[in-house]
Amino acid sequence: MCFYSPTRYTENNHPVNGKDHPVDSKDHPVDSKDHPVDSKDHPADRNKQVANGEKKDQKADSQDEEGFNTHPLQMIKTRPFITLWFMLFLNNACVILISTLYKTYGQSEVINDDQFLTLLGSVSALCNGVGRISWGFAADKTSFRTCMITLSGLMVLLMATLYLSHVFAATAGKYLFFTWICLLYLTFSGNFSLFPTACSKTFGSKYVSENYGLLFSSSAFSGIIASMLSTLLLETIMSYGVFIFCATISAISFVLAISFNGRGEDGKVV
Repeated sequence: MCFYSPTRYTENNHPVNGKDHPVDSKDHPVDSKDHPVDSKDHPADRNKQVANGEKKDQKADSQDEEGFNTHPLQMIKTRPFITLWFMLFLNNACVILISTLYKTYGQSEVINDDQFLTLLGSVSALCNGVGRISWGFAADKTSFRTCMITLSGLMVLLMATLYLSHVFAATAGKYLFFTWICLLYLTFSGNFSLFPTACSKTFGSKYVSENYGLLFSSSAFSGIIASMLSTLLLETIMSYGVFIFCATISAISFVLAISFNGRGEDGKVV
């Protein structure tokens, strides 16, 4: 009996036999080095990488947008804010005491002339406006710290010597009083230009409205306290004592201005 075994042939008439031509995985290895499966070439992985890159870019943009800005809740914990708050508190108390008592002092101890005091009130209001512009210009050219040291020093000097208008009331007291009040208004008006500038430069411009609102809260406290104390102080320690009291709190503000260490975006003291 004869069995026929079919044999397959290639195009060149070579038999293809699984036994004669085994497919050995060792002879024909699939080398991962020759055929790497690169995850970077996979479309899904590329999409993930693009998405991650966009997130990093968005995060970087967010940080750049936030930049130097300080949130109000963080600002109130900083030393520069506390220093600014107490300086504004003291300076504003001095402003209120001067503006509420100078007419009473002028009428009772210098010159009893309503027309003269009315003229002084008008000129001092003009000095108030000019002073704000001048101090703002000076802050742009120098720094808040330099201007505040100068302002506080001038307040100490002017308040400590204002009583000279009473000493020389019979001769030059009228003119001394007029000059000193105008100089005081030119000086303390700088508070309303310098503190907003310091707040913006120290804590950034993004939250400047909220930050300055918190800083200006010191004026509310000083306004209430100074208004309550003005008459009491005048009756207790007289006008000269009030002037020395104002000079003292201005001296404290002077020391605080020297110790101020708030820095701007460039790293320099504001």
